[in-house]
Amino acid sequence: MGVSVNLVRFTVPKLLPFFATFVLYFVLSTYDTRSEVWSTVVKCAPIYSLILFILLYGVHNTNTSYTYKILAGLFFSSIGDLLLNINLFEFGVLAFAAAQVAFIAAFGFRPRRWDIGLTMIMGSLAALSVLLNSISSTLLRFCLPVYSFLLVTMAWRAVARASTYKDKTELPKILGAIGGVLFVISDGFLAFNKFYVNIPYAVILIMVPYYLAECGIALSVVDYKYLPVQ
Repeated sequence: MGVSVNLVRFTVPKLLPFFATFVLYFVLSTYDTRSEVWSTVVKCAPIYSLILFILLYGVHNTNTSYTYKILAGLFFSSIGDLLLNINLFEFGVLAFAAAQVAFIAAFGFRPRRWDIGLTMIMGSLAALSVLLNSISSTLLRFCLPVYSFLLVTMAWRAVARASTYKDKTELPKILGAIGGVLFVISDGFLAFNKFYVNIPYAVILIMVPYYLAECGIALSVVDYKYLPVQ
């Protein structure tokens, strides 16, 4: 109990910019302002707030290599948000692909947990079999399967990493795994809404899981042994 409370006390104040920009995005998302500079800034702001959170937490207080890879993933995610908001979808997919590569590099490949990976890959292939029939762009018909593979691999590695959970001091691994799964859910809604069928409340169903996914992944950098004793 004390361990979890300590985590909350330490992280929540540093996450206030994220919470504020998260709410601001949804307040302003009711306006159709895609491609405008201010709407792009508002969309990217929660991700930059998470980058700020990691910098405030202290890059050198944890596994430095892991933390820099997570920062790289967040940065490429923000570039993807920018590109999607100015209607450069294909380039946005490439930016998010780079983000997934960075996250995969951070999560690593031990333990393997092929059972988790194969289950996720089969689910991804089933979704792609539905979506690809609705996509006419040759470029997207090639890029989306590649991106889907990277996305699912990221989620697989996040969940596999958390499968070694032993006690509450490894709670950040669980948060990272939740983030990985939420990323898949968010992008699944985005893909089906864009290519297959208009989904009611799509902005909420896409962006709430997305921002929470990035938050969970950002929180995975926290190391309990560096938290101040309360």
